[in-house]
Amino acid sequence: MNLTYIYQNPFSMKRILVPTDFSFSADKACEYGFEIAAGLGAEMVLMHAFQQEYRHPDMPADSYDMVHDDAAKKMETIRDAAKADPRYADVKVTIAPFFGSTRDMIDEAVEQYNPMLIIMGTEGATNLQKRLFGTNTQNVVHDFKIPVLAVPKDAEVANFRNFILAADYFPGEDKAIEFIRDFSRDLKAHLTIMHVGDVPEDLSVSESAEGMRLHRIIGEEVKHDFQFVENDDVTDGIEEYLDHRHDAGLLIMISHDRSDWLERILIPRHTNKVLDRMKIPTLIVDDEF
Repeated sequence: MNLTYIYQNPFSMKRILVPTDFSFSADKACEYGFEIAAGLGAEMVLMHAFQQEYRHPDMPADSYDMVHDDAAKKMETIRDAAKADPRYADVKVTIAPFFGSTRDMIDEAVEQYNPMLIIMGTEGATNLQKRLFGTNTQNVVHDFKIPVLAVPKDAEVANFRNFILAADYFPGEDKAIEFIRDFSRDLKAHLTIMHVGDVPEDLSVSESAEGMRLHRIIGEEVKHDFQFVENDDVTDGIEEYLDHRHDAGLLIMISHDRSDWLERILIPRHTNKVLDRMKIPTLIVDDEF
């Protein structure tokens, strides 16, 4: 089955997918799921993948239904608890239990529900790499190129409306910037466009042009500003900036090539510096989604 997915007009189908394994990290992702769904006026698809790896002959024939119903009840409890909050009372929630492995069932859920965004909890970069990218190149992030929001367990929703776009000023397609613009606009967020480099005067002509392109696309629809961080190491620069931005609620990164991005960002020497110590969510937007 060809899983490659061509993503078009994401904000015309406001639906977000939140996989859960009922862990604390997944519960944190659900918090952000409800916050974003309420802000966007989106439907939230809450999914859980379950499987019976071994079935004893003495197990009842309806054991599948029992596991299925148990998963559904747990998700209904999450839904009901969140919707008791007046802020989330109007959020439409679809409960979606799937039988199979988590990665395969995320593929199924993406095909079935066509979400604009996937939100997943993570306890750190090592776990993020394992859960989102795995060891198989045919995985949900690579195949579908859907924006993914990775939520660390210590994240707090309170500052979520302050977004930081770590821009490398690499020329690319407009769609990723348009998604970030619309996402920021609909959530009424302020967007800071941060670039890490040696010195501001050393910006090349192409980098300066890319900064102007970002400003043109974002326009007046979103309150935004530009910040330059002087550092010869991108990951150190991001961490340094975020250390001084205590009001930051979301880090946004654009992936121009998922394999290159994986090598540059998710290798061990970087994870300890950025994602593994990150206390705020990270939104990964593919340049070609």
